Amino acid sequence: EQDYGFGLRQQYFHKTAILVLDHDETQFTKGIILNRPSDLYFEDDVNDGVQWRVWFGGDVQGLNSPNPDIICLHTLKDPKVVEASVTVMNDLQWTSFDNAKRLVKDGVATPDDFWVFSGYAGWGPQQLMGELDRKSWYMVAADSQTLLKELARQSAGCDPRDGGLETWTLLMNMIGRSETAEESSGDFDDLVLKEW
Repeated sequence: EQDYGFGLRQQYFHKTAILVLDHDETQFTKGIILNRPSDLYFEDDVNDGVQWRVWFGGDVQGLNSPNPDIICLHTLKDPKVVEASVTVMNDLQWTSFDNAKRLVKDGVATPDDFWVFSGYAGWGPQQLMGELDRKSWYMVAADSQTLLKELARQSAGCDPRDGGLETWTLLMNMIGRSETAEESSGDFDDLVLKEW
């Protein structure tokens, strides 16, 4: 609902669904973009012949970084996996890419058990609150099952060229913002995102 769009500056933030992983308003907030699937795969240096599908998680230490920050979301309950993970909410946890590769090597997980995100979105002190006050974002409480179903749907065949717009529209409808989603469908920023 801003007077300007992300279309020409940071188009990857246009119509994103972000999961906040860590929040300390006086220090730093870290989140990952959930609706930017890609057709890229990471090679595995631990498990021969294994590839990992990757999502664009954000612009900080992302896909083009020499040292990308890679976060692996999962719902595994094996004690060894839980010990190597951080709980986000209910059934949803995250672990590092190195841990995920090791867990696959140890036979307690498969690559398909993880959603792999490269990069993250970061905010400095008070920055996210300022953006919320300006209505740059809609903040909603989410249940893990809704997020997991949507991630599974995207994994099963979401076209990266859609830019995650279908997911954003679905989530906007779920929070009672279908009119806003409909009004902005197919706008200039949507077209720029699809080209990104």
